[in-house]
Amino acid sequence: MTTRSWIKILAATLVALIVVLPILFETNAHLINQCPLSPKARDQIRGEWQKEVFVQENLRHEWQREEEERKYKREEWKREAEEHDREKRERQRMGMFWDQVEAQRCTTYGTREYTAYLANLPIDYPHWIEACKETMLEVHGKSYFPKRCEDLGPGVVMGRWEVNLNEPGCASFWDWLKNKMGL
Repeated sequence: MTTRSWIKILAATLVALIVVLPILFETNAHLINQCPLSPKARDQIRGEWQKEVFVQENLRHEWQREEEERKYKREEWKREAEEHDREKRERQRMGMFWDQVEAQRCTTYGTREYTAYLANLPIDYPHWIEACKETMLEVHGKSYFPKRCEDLGPGVVMGRWEVNLNEPGCASFWDWLKNKMGL
């Protein structure tokens, strides 16, 4: 190879470098700024990721708190149900019943009010009204829970019922027309 061919090769290489190098530099600079591996892009992505992690952690803690509240409520309801069952068994064991059942006035057409006193109720029993509300009374072959319960003092609880059994004494009817004037 001659010097002249070396010069041509060197000149062509130099022209190629002058033309291609800026294009490569520009392309690489653009890629560096957009590449997720660049420090700026990595910091931005990391910041967004940390925000998302923070939000997810807060949600997870909120869900755990709500689950603990639900668990506490279920346990509380279970305790209340057990207490209610225990009280019911206690009432049954004590043999509470309605005594002195009396038919009272008519309240509406075919409906009569009944009253009774809860018997066999210990003075030291703390749940008088609850015992009243949960003890049924049988009237004309049907059982009813009281409509109202009244605490009348130590060991005295009265229940009130409105029984709609089309009682004839509480129904209006026509009688013979009588002339009271004697005309």
